[in-house]
Amino acid sequence: MPMKSKTKKREKLGIAGNISAAASRLGLTERMVKSAKDAGADGWKPNNSIDCDALMAWMAANPQFVDEQGERPDKELEEALWTKVRRQTAEIKRDQLNGLLVPKVEVKRSVGKMTLAVKQKLYSLVPAVCAGAVMKIGLSPEQAEGLASIIREHHVVILKEMNEGQWGEPKCPKCEELL
Repeated sequence: MPMKSKTKKREKLGIAGNISAAASRLGLTERMVKSAKDAGADGWKPNNSIDCDALMAWMAANPQFVDEQGERPDKELEEALWTKVRRQTAEIKRDQLNGLLVPKVEVKRSVGKMTLAVKQKLYSLVPAVCAGAVMKIGLSPEQAEGLASIIREHHVVILKEMNEGQWGEPKCPKCEELL
């Protein structure tokens, strides 16, 4: 009786929920998976999930696509990137536990308090300067009122600048995300 040769079946990769998951399962970069989608690769479902087996079959049938991409899966690079992400995540958790990171809510509250304090000091400056000018320099009340109107004009400019640009929308200096 002749012996049958057993062929080892390839394990199925299954369905990935998104491009990141598909790239991870296939050992490809996300950019390469997106490029395959743009090139009309098989495997995309209506709910944007990806049949990894169909995608790999398409890539095997279209080797020129892989060559055009100029990318080959680099397992060492991917592992190094994941190591970096895990290290950064651990550093952030450590800094949170040590109290070195301030929650975004507290930063917003602090910026709001500082802005309010600056505005209060700015508004209280006008009467103080005018009263001092009348007493120390000897300005008449009309001249003091003229000085007050000049200062108020500058207040408007200062307050507009505070509410626009970097003061109106404070951003994180590292990630440029609005606070």
